[in-house]
Amino acid sequence: MYEVTINHKAGKRVYPIYTEKEARKAGIKYVYWKHAQVGDYGCSDDGRIAECYSRERLRENNRERDYIKFGSGVTWSSSPQFVVKGRQSVHIASKRSEMEREMSKKATKALVNMVARRVPILKAIDEVVAPETLSQRDRWLRVTNTKEFQMAVQNEKVRMLEKQGITDEKLAEEWDKLKQDVESASADQVALLEQFKLRRGILQDLSNYKGWSREDKVKLKQEQIEGVFDTKMLGEILQIKGESKEAEGTVEQLTQSAKSDES
Repeated sequence: MYEVTINHKAGKRVYPIYTEKEARKAGIKYVYWKHAQVGDYGCSDDGRIAECYSRERLRENNRERDYIKFGSGVTWSSSPQFVVKGRQSVHIASKRSEMEREMSKKATKALVNMVARRVPILKAIDEVVAPETLSQRDRWLRVTNTKEFQMAVQNEKVRMLEKQGITDEKLAEEWDKLKQDVESASADQVALLEQFKLRRGILQDLSNYKGWSREDKVKLKQEQIEGVFDTKMLGEILQIKGESKEAEGTVEQLTQSAKSDES
C-alpha cells in the first residue's frame, strides 16, 4: 500500500492505494473501475484499488462520457484500459506528460516545421493556429518557449540538412577543407580570397543554423568529432592576405552546391 495526497477545494485529503490482496485483507469491497461511483473503491486494470472521489458527465468531441477521478489517477469511461503504474501524475488521464501530448498535436508539429524553416514565431502562430484572443496567442507562445519545442525545431533542422547530405561530419570536413585552402593560397590570388569568404559565410550561416556557433566558436559534437575549431582563425588569415567585405552565405546556396556535387 502507498498513499497519495490530493489538494481539493475543501482541503487536502490522503488516499490509500491498495493491491487487490491488501484490499481483500482489509475487508475493502471494490468494483471494476468503469462501474465505480463516488465513494466506491475501483480496481484498475493493473490491480490497484483506490476510492473514486468524482464522476462527472462531460461532453467532448460531440460525445458524452464520464470523467472519473480516483485517488490513484483519473480516466475517461470510454478508455479501453485504466493503468495506474507509470503515470506522470494522478491528475493526467494517460502515461504521457502534458508536454508529450502537446508536442503530438498537429498544430504543434506544423509550428515546428515552420519555425525550423525560419518563419518568425508570431507569424507561424497566426498562420497555423489563427488565435482569436491574446490569451490564446500567449498560450502558444509559451509552448514555443519550452525546451521540448526548441528541441523538436532543432531535430527538424538536422533532418532537413541531412536530407541534403549535410551532416555534422560533412560540415566539419568543409570547415577543415576551407582552413587548408586558405592557408595554402598566396596573397595575390584575389579571386580565390573572395571565394574563400563566400564559402566561410555559407559555413558560418549553416553552423549557426545547426546551433553550433557559441561565442564566435564552432563547437563540434564531441561524441562525433574531436576538437573545437575557432572561426576567428579564418578571419585573421583573411585579413592578412587581403581586405574585403565578408560575403553572406545562405542555406540555399550550400544545399544547391551539395546537389551539384552529387550530380
